[in-house]
Amino acid sequence: MDSASASANRVTGVGWNVNPIEHPMTAAWSLPIEDSEFRSLIRGFQPEAMEDRWMCCTDGPDQQGSIVVHIYRSWTRKEQFQLKAKALTVDGEAGGNGTSGAEITEIKWDRGSEPNEVAEPQAKDLAAMVCRYVLGCKLEAWP
Repeated sequence: MDSASASANRVTGVGWNVNPIEHPMTAAWSLPIEDSEFRSLIRGFQPEAMEDRWMCCTDGPDQQGSIVVHIYRSWTRKEQFQLKAKALTVDGEAGGNGTSGAEITEIKWDRGSEPNEVAEPQAKDLAAMVCRYVLGCKLEAWP
């Protein structure tokens, strides 16, 4: 992926005054995504109206093509999810040049507290919904 196209209109999160995940849980996730979806994750989302419930910004990509997507509730400024993803080369190995798709490799979420703890399947479903409806990702490999 060309770094100039990745940074076009990129949301940086500067000035957001956000709060970290309060009750973090982490799980592996092997979810293949398209190059265009990887670029959407990098671009992020800046809320423009009160109805926009989410905001997203991304760290990276680093030299290995890895990124960390930070997903926040816009009203509370609390981080709800971190998604780790990496670009893949033609042969499926991690890398930043000549990519052919990418993969979400890990999710970190706010599990909440009893009796309303959020389990891994629900966290992945909600994160996928945000990626689909806020960032425009298809996530065809996720139900």
